[in-house]
Amino acid sequence: LPASLRSVFGMALTAWVVVGLAFSLLGGTPGLAAFGAGVAGAIILAFAAWWLSGVVPLPSRPGPTFYAIHGVAGLCSGSLMILVTYWQRSVATDQSIRAVARAADFLGAEFAFWIWLYAILIAGSYGSRFTTVVQAEREAAMRAEARAAEARLAVLKGQLNPHFLFNALHSVSALIRRDPDQAELALERLGDLLRVSLDDVADGVTIAEELRFTRDYLELEQLGMGERLVYDIDADQSALDAVVPPFALQVLAENAVRHGIAPRPRGGRISIEIREGNETIRLSVRDDGLGAPALEPPREDGALANLKDRLAGLYGERASLNADRPETGGFVAQLDIPRP
Repeated sequence: LPASLRSVFGMALTAWVVVGLAFSLLGGTPGLAAFGAGVAGAIILAFAAWWLSGVVPLPSRPGPTFYAIHGVAGLCSGSLMILVTYWQRSVATDQSIRAVARAADFLGAEFAFWIWLYAILIAGSYGSRFTTVVQAEREAAMRAEARAAEARLAVLKGQLNPHFLFNALHSVSALIRRDPDQAELALERLGDLLRVSLDDVADGVTIAEELRFTRDYLELEQLGMGERLVYDIDADQSALDAVVPPFALQVLAENAVRHGIAPRPRGGRISIEIREGNETIRLSVRDDGLGAPALEPPREDGALANLKDRLAGLYGERASLNADRPETGGFVAQLDIPRP
């Protein structure tokens, strides 16, 4: 069916025309002109009812005025359709309308029938208008929610880049006096990182790109920490083309460096694993540094909270970020995102 006939009003209009014509044909077989007049009358009345439902909105509590208006409209429509019906019969039987009316056995029932059909039509008209309003309000709410989510994601991304850049500059500044050559190398790496962090990567990058960015970050940190920081990466090759939020893996690695490895005199190791499951891709960052068992809840700085908000905005409940302190020590953060 066309879209118009899928609405409540379209269904009521169809019922009006089909049932009304079937009822009118009981009196005989009209000619083409009479048949066309019956169809035109039914459609005109149907759209008149639709127009009336717009002029007289449905109040939250219908009162006497509302019922009186539609009572009069129902009587008028019933009278008009009786006139059209009997005119059809007069054409089919070659009698006057008055003669047909006098011979009718169910004039009252027919009149009540048309009023009943008007009631169905006007109810369908109000139902269709109500559905349209509800759908428009829902679409407006969805558009507003989408705009709010986009604005929130933009703010979160704007918060993230300065957070990373501040920490990177701090690492470079620590090298300048102690090891100028290493500081120069660090500045080159920082330049590469700046190009990535300031680039417009929209809502996602591939895991391969995120791994390169995270590896550059860890090597930059290694320039300042030396042998105190060791890391390894183990990733499923089939997962490298999947898309993740920008800086997602780097945030987890940075959290491990800042809170687990850097405060520890002898440093530690960071292990990055990327595994592809049936429905999700898991990015895991584990360190053997300070597990801080006395702290509750597990450490979660602003960057992790920021990442959680970004995940909620992009994936809703389909993504999750969990952090824990294993009994073996250290700290582990696991990010699960839905497969594309």
